[in-house]
Amino acid sequence: WWPRSITYWMTILLVVSYAWLVEFRPPVLRAAVLVSIFCLGRLQGREGFSVNTLAIAAILVLAFNPYNLFSAGTQLSFLAVGALCLSKNWLAKHESTDSLQRLILQTRPYPIRQAIRFRETAFQAFKVSLVIWLAAMPLVAFRFHLIAPIGIVLNPAMMIPLAFGLFSGFATMILGGFFSPVGAIAGMGCESTLEFLECLIEFGRQVPGGHFWHSGPSQVSVIIFYITFAILLGLRPFRLTAKRLAAIYLSWIAFAWLLPNWIQSQSPNEQTVVTFIDVAHGTSVLIELPNGQNCLYDCGSLGVPERGGDKIISVLRDKKVSHLDAVLISHADLDHFNCLPYLATQISIGVVYISDSMKRSQDPAAIECIRQLTSRGIEIRQLHFGDQLNCGSAQLKVIGPQAGLAHGSDNSQSLIVSIESFQRRILLPGDVEGPGLESLLEKESVRQDVLMAPHHGSVHSHPTRFMTWARPRVVVVSGRERRVSSREWSRFDVPLFKTEIEGAIEVRLSPEGPIRITTHRTSRIHDIE
Repeated sequence: WWPRSITYWMTILLVVSYAWLVEFRPPVLRAAVLVSIFCLGRLQGREGFSVNTLAIAAILVLAFNPYNLFSAGTQLSFLAVGALCLSKNWLAKHESTDSLQRLILQTRPYPIRQAIRFRETAFQAFKVSLVIWLAAMPLVAFRFHLIAPIGIVLNPAMMIPLAFGLFSGFATMILGGFFSPVGAIAGMGCESTLEFLECLIEFGRQVPGGHFWHSGPSQVSVIIFYITFAILLGLRPFRLTAKRLAAIYLSWIAFAWLLPNWIQSQSPNEQTVVTFIDVAHGTSVLIELPNGQNCLYDCGSLGVPERGGDKIISVLRDKKVSHLDAVLISHADLDHFNCLPYLATQISIGVVYISDSMKRSQDPAAIECIRQLTSRGIEIRQLHFGDQLNCGSAQLKVIGPQAGLAHGSDNSQSLIVSIESFQRRILLPGDVEGPGLESLLEKESVRQDVLMAPHHGSVHSHPTRFMTWARPRVVVVSGRERRVSSREWSRFDVPLFKTEIEGAIEVRLSPEGPIRITTHRTSRIHDIE
């Protein structure tokens, strides 16, 4: 209805006004710059986006805030447009040159013509989604360690409801203050659209094989991929065919991603690495064994399970752990197991070991946890006093609770695990206290190199007596100071590390040399001879 030039200027005015309305937040500013540059290019007679147009938009975005260079959102949005530029010829809709075919199409009934157009549009949307997904997948796998092919199908399906939600939300803001009945109707439309999108995403999440966790490519291979991507954008006059681009892409996956990861997985691990993960108030300890197996001792945090679970997954991703051979749960307290069902949705787990007390527990949360694990086909076994898991040059020994100890609280019956590797010892006592603690302290004293303070440093675990019995070289407290005071453990002339302060605490045992302790947040390094 309007001249094309006026339409472009109105579009620029609209997106800039919206960016001003939301105080030029980075994602909106980025989109406003891209759209404005596109419209200005069309006003100058340019066809859509080009590499130069994209470069100008990138320069402007970085001029506003150079930090955008390191933002995943910025990187993904420019990658999407760059991918469309690179695959422009393949994505272009080619009209039939056969006059007879066009005439036949025009004579068909209206519903059939619309169905054919819908099919062509849907296929075009699918191709666009595929191109953007392929371009973004290496970065997403590296940054978020997630591969979700279901997005190729879901993205086109979300376009229309997403557009409706944006327009109805905008109408709510504009009309709500002037004509509230219409604004309320628009608000209901926006809310319904968002609920529909959430249902659509939830449906995609539950599709088997629709998404899966992966340790991802290395940083070097990702840099190689996007340098190649930039070179190909610059070589657009050569017009690489879709088959050649596919061959380059598959070659990168094979030789720069999968092969290096496979070589790394096959290289022998000659160390035992124990990482105390900061899960707020709770416990989770990752044990990387010399034979390549990975275990987790406890998996819980007070509060939202997904929040603690995400912290555990973050450590697993950084260490490129894609499978847990075993998870050991010390006892049936929420802050020791409640993240496990969520973790099981993100990573494969071989077997879960629990104590007798947790097996008998009537706590609804513990019962539900076991039910969810069983429904996923994860084997659940019980560990008893004296059991031992042999893992090459390392052993995980269950030294508590004492057989026949059936009284006391869940804390009292915590699984106490001793990690013994290269003539070093690390003790994980759970929340042991009461009869379970008394039974442990009656045993012959064996010096521990690293001790995790029982019950997050609680005074109920008798710090003085425990320290006299264990004689540790280092003490680690997993938890929050405001919930369980660890000041009692600070009185001893022993290095004390707290996950609340240090973040993740990594203890590395080697066949030769000292025990090396490295902290994530404070970057401390402490060696024990």
